[in-house]
Amino acid sequence: MTVIDKGSWPRRAHYDFFAPMSHPFYALTFPVDVTPLRALCKERGLSFYTAMVFAVIKAMEQVDAFAAAGKTLCAICAAPSILGHRGLLKGKKAIAYPGFEEELTGADVTYEPAVRDENIITGRGMGCAIDFGLLILEYLEDKPASDAMAEKIIYKR
Repeated sequence: MTVIDKGSWPRRAHYDFFAPMSHPFYALTFPVDVTPLRALCKERGLSFYTAMVFAVIKAMEQVDAFAAAGKTLCAICAAPSILGHRGLLKGKKAIAYPGFEEELTGADVTYEPAVRDENIITGRGMGCAIDFGLLILEYLEDKPASDAMAEKIIYKR
């Protein structure tokens, strides 16, 4: 067994992120063609699971990079908990799926369908997806564009 010195361990941030969770998880919420990754793993004799975990960790590092650059971050359902655990919601209004509010570390939790605070937009869940999408459109474009879209899809606010 190898003893790891957490103080100098390069993966410490990842450990610290997942360690306090009672049920550590990750989720991909969009279709991903993993055929090339499977082929690469097979060709090199690598574990597909390990490669997927590596890819997810790299994606999480991109969340941090986006935040550091002041880019827009949007998360709905349980996903805002990731922003909370990464310290990105401190002092900001945010919402998540019922039961995940305590995971929004440092946030001013609201109970609106969707909420924006500066460059961070969060939504409560699938039933709030239209409000969430319209709020994103309003932020990226403007209120008239969001209102026009709501009218086009026959959505009443």
